Parts: sequence; structure tokens; C-alpha cells
Amino acid sequence: MVEEQKRRLENEFHRLLDDLDKSHLRKLQYDMHMCAAQCCQTKDGTMEQVHQCMKNCNIPVDNAQTVVQNEVSSIQTRLERCIMQCNDDVRDDMSPNPTSAEMTKYNQKFESCASKCFDNVLLNIPKLANKITQKLKDAY
Repeated sequence: MVEEQKRRLENEFHRLLDDLDKSHLRKLQYDMHMCAAQCCQTKDGTMEQVHQCMKNCNIPVDNAQTVVQNEVSSIQTRLERCIMQCNDDVRDDMSPNPTSAEMTKYNQKFESCASKCFDNVLLNIPKLANKITQKLKDAY
């Protein structure tokens, strides 16, 4: 069950990133390339000035990608913490020498808890998408 949710979460993240790319990042990348092309059209500047100009063109794209990476990383960290808490809870309940039947029960408890972690993150993907979209709209 957890593996299925893991795949579903990965698919949702891919969909989110693809949507953000299409709605915001591609335009920034287009603008970056147009800006860099304009930097190269000048005949007056030194090589260093042209390189600095091109480097400055990258700043909005780099900043936008950082926003996306930070937000996605934050929700992934939240998932990891939740799963670690599930693991800790099961270990706290576990007897020193659990029987096979007890291990089955503990595994089921862990799976159930981890499943809730995935469900919670999946429910928050739309909020994450809105948060990132708003940050990108506000900044660019």
C-alpha cells in the first residue's frame, strides 16, 4: 500500500513540476535566453562585461528554481519526519524479543501510520502548488 502511495506521490510531484515549468519557468527561461542574446549583440563591452551581463540574465531563473526546490524539499522533509515518527512509535511499543505475530502487528501499525503520512502530503500538494505559484507570480 505504501509503495502505491509513494508512486502516486512521485507522479503528483512530477505533474506539479511540469505544470510550474509550463506556467512560469519556461517564460523565465525564454526571457533569460533573449536577455543573453542581447548581451552578445553589443560590440562595445569587454568579454567580462558580456559574461556578467549573461550571468545577470540567469538570476530570475535561478531564483525561481530555488523557490520551487525549497518548497518541494520542505514537503519532502515533512514526509520523512512523519515516517520517522511512525518508526519511532512502533519501536517504542515493541517488546525486546517480539514474536513473529507481534512483528506482523508492528509492521501493519507502521504501514498504517506511514500511509497516513503519504495521504497527508498528497492532500497538501494543491496547497503547495498554490504557494509556489503565488511566490513565482509575486516575484516574476
